[in-house]
Amino acid sequence: MLRKGWRALFALAAVLGLFAPSCTTTSDADPAPTPSSEPVGGGTLRLAAPDGVFWADEHLDPQPLPPQRAIEVTEVLTIETDSFAFATPAFGLDVLPKGGTLLARDGDRDVFTPYDDCVLIMSTRRPRRGETAVRLGRFVS
Repeated sequence: MLRKGWRALFALAAVLGLFAPSCTTTSDADPAPTPSSEPVGGGTLRLAAPDGVFWADEHLDPQPLPPQRAIEVTEVLTIETDSFAFATPAFGLDVLPKGGTLLARDGDRDVFTPYDDCVLIMSTRRPRRGETAVRLGRFVS
């Protein structure tokens, strides 16, 4: 019988694009699934389940992933007052296309993006004085 935790782990890894496992149970003595080494999109995603085979191809995005890009962190924005607030909702890896865009207000100080295509990295959800609000970065060519 396949352990529930292993099923969830391999499903998560496949959704995240780590690999496309063809999981089988090797024996009753060793119930852990064994992933194949097929690249993502190079086969079918199937997981052995106690009640049969689970096919997950229909749950995967058929579009190829964009190429990975490196980001250089250029600035760390530290919160200086108790009245810090982002000007618009900030999420990790958001790209603000225009330099000089209002990013946040920290007390009486307005904070602007320093350059075009500024990447917000690890923005905080609970701003507190003295902590990092967000890291600013740019794509490395």
